[in-house]
Amino acid sequence: MPSISRINRSLALGFEEFEQALDTAAQLQNEGYPPYNIERHVEKHTGEKIIKIVLAVAGFSKNLLEVKEEGQKLIITGFKRDNENEDYLHQGIAMRQFQRIFILANSLEIRSAVLQEGLLTVELFRPEPGTKSRTIEILTA
Repeated sequence: MPSISRINRSLALGFEEFEQALDTAAQLQNEGYPPYNIERHVEKHTGEKIIKIVLAVAGFSKNLLEVKEEGQKLIITGFKRDNENEDYLHQGIAMRQFQRIFILANSLEIRSAVLQEGLLTVELFRPEPGTKSRTIEILTA
């Protein structure tokens, strides 16, 4: 995919955030640990479309994982466990610290994060477009 920076910038105004997101995505695609799946589901009862990000985090407990949203980024971090008392003859299981970053569209919201059987599942959904109604407080100066 050609870089957007190669496009004449005078013809593409206001796309700086999009360009930055593409650059970030290009840098992140080379990371391989931990492995993950991105799944698309449709809820049977409601017809709601859901996206699930499933990371293989065997060996990580809830207190060694962090899921947070910063702007348009979903950041999943796994912290290294203290192994001071362990003396390995062979260590073949990767328990290294990691950080996975996913860039989210403005329309996606995070519903939940569930750790079960060594898999961390983060569920995303796109709320139905609708009329939002709210009362705006009027302040006086």
